[in-house]
Amino acid sequence: MLPNVIYLYPSNTQVVQVTELQDQVSGLFLTQATVTATLLDRRGNPDPVLNNLPLNYVNGTDATYQGVVPPTFSARVGGGYVLRIIAIQAGVQAEFSIPVIVQPRKK
Repeated sequence: MLPNVIYLYPSNTQVVQVTELQDQVSGLFLTQATVTATLLDRRGNPDPVLNNLPLNYVNGTDATYQGVVPPTFSARVGGGYVLRIIAIQAGVQAEFSIPVIVQPRKK
């Protein structure tokens, strides 16, 4: 299951998570996939920090994957970003795009 939108916060450690990643043909959960996330700006340029961020399988889940965005993440505040998720398992690749809004963290 992919979120409708992701909010990211510059200069903060944060987790990107994708849950229930599954093969739409077989219905099986993908628990052995190689999953990466890349933040793209309006022009399709990758962010220098959130670029090919590995998302690791969370043991014991129905295909939940998580990756930690480091506090060096410093994209400009605003919208128009897309988080591209690529999952590859057994030679099959899936690509997903999720809209992203970068905003300052509120106290």
